[in-house]
Amino acid sequence: METAGCLYRGDDRQVYVASDLTILDYIPLSAAPIVELTGVGSGNAPTVGKVWDKADVAAAVEILRLLDKMDGLTTQKPLLSRIGAIDMSNLNGRKSATEPHIVLVTKDGKNINWGAAVGTTQKYLEASDQEKLASLYDSYKADGTLEKYKYIELRYPQKAVPQPSVQ
Repeated sequence: METAGCLYRGDDRQVYVASDLTILDYIPLSAAPIVELTGVGSGNAPTVGKVWDKADVAAAVEILRLLDKMDGLTTQKPLLSRIGAIDMSNLNGRKSATEPHIVLVTKDGKNINWGAAVGTTQKYLEASDQEKLASLYDSYKADGTLEKYKYIELRYPQKAVPQPSVQ
């Protein structure tokens, strides 16, 4: 399994979701960083070998894939190893339009407010996916840790937004 996959704890079993959304048997792993997928509703994942074609799962795996790719470009300890869970319970604002749609949770319990799913940031007037990644990795690179932050907010654009001219 690639590191961009995640662990899902269903009602009666645990499974891994691979980066291609295929369900894999759960085997305890201690070497690889495993991120738990939460907030996709109750029930169970499909049987082993099947693809879990669900928007929540695909959106979570896409963010993990981006983090894995960024980790491969940096020389410091991987940031993905600091992430314990990804909460999808508010995807597309189904609970609250003003709260972050996706929240990464560090292993020490701090929230990283990612916001909208990858590719949908313009719809919600959020920072671009690239800006979110840059901001997150800049914060991590500056300190080598995320522990000093109470939380990290990635939704708001940091670049100046062009304003219309009256001339």
